[in-house]
Amino acid sequence: MARHVPNLGDPALLDALGPEDILILPHAQAFYHADWHSLLTLVTAVVSPGQPSHHLAQVARECGVPVIGHIESDLTAIKDGARLHVDASAGVVRVLE
Repeated sequence: MARHVPNLGDPALLDALGPEDILILPHAQAFYHADWHSLLTLVTAVVSPGQPSHHLAQVARECGVPVIGHIESDLTAIKDGARLHVDASAGVVRVLE
């Protein structure tokens, strides 16, 4: 389920996330967040137009969570709560509904 997260520093964020959530981070600097391990243990995937850091890529791999960066399509067009298909190997995010 798509979950737009404009501010990763929001303390209520961790309480609100669930195992079906796919984080949609709308801005290119979104991957510069320190506590990825906590976030990645709570979600299914992460997508953003930004470039994932090396640290994020390592943590995501260890947690088994796909992270797709360099998304060129308009992520704001995806509605919060939309069902998504994420194919990390192809770098594709597709709306199912």
